[in-house]
Amino acid sequence: MPLKMSACPPNRKLYIILTSVLAVAVAVTLIWLNRPGTDAPEPAGGVPVEGMSRGETGAPVTIEVYSDFQCPWCRRAAQEVQPILDERYIATGKARMVYRHFPFLGMESVWAAEAATCASNQGAFWSYHDLLFANQQGENRGVFQQERLKEFAGRLGLERNEFDRCLDSRETLELVRRDFELGKAAGVQGTPTFFINGKVQQNWQPDTLARVIESELKSGGR
Repeated sequence: MPLKMSACPPNRKLYIILTSVLAVAVAVTLIWLNRPGTDAPEPAGGVPVEGMSRGETGAPVTIEVYSDFQCPWCRRAAQEVQPILDERYIATGKARMVYRHFPFLGMESVWAAEAATCASNQGAFWSYHDLLFANQQGENRGVFQQERLKEFAGRLGLERNEFDRCLDSRETLELVRRDFELGKAAGVQGTPTFFINGKVQQNWQPDTLARVIESELKSGGR
């Protein structure tokens, strides 16, 4: 059955608040809801990964996705669309995917983005990305509170002292803010938003993305 594509629309008030939050680190504390999560699915084999990208650096097509870890449509794209792109284009060297943070749904979106970037520092961004989406339970319910994010790192076997220090110091906030500002400048207003060789794609149904990728490949890519 074809996927009905949509995006998580921005809440205008939160959007304005989070623009400021991402520019200046603000200390906010929420109650940790110690709810059991689930394990992330195993990552697809045969796909080279580096940091927050998947695929060969010299691939002729670059797929960028702006995403929020609390957005249910982003979870669907990660779990249903990304594996198709991996198999058809990324594992075959035809395309490279780059993840961009666009956390606009609340502070837990910001914290999750920071934590995923801390995981990237240990070469585990995509495993952590999958685990976050596997444990998504709605917006700002404590699931992505900082202590839970540290627990997720432990599940993946990351070096906890380094991860905890990274998250507590908020050293990755600037990288998250940079992605957010890039997205705003590119006209991103909801998530997920895909760009293929810099061209925005509002419809992220796999067959639609495939047609655009094939067109880029025929024209020689970037």
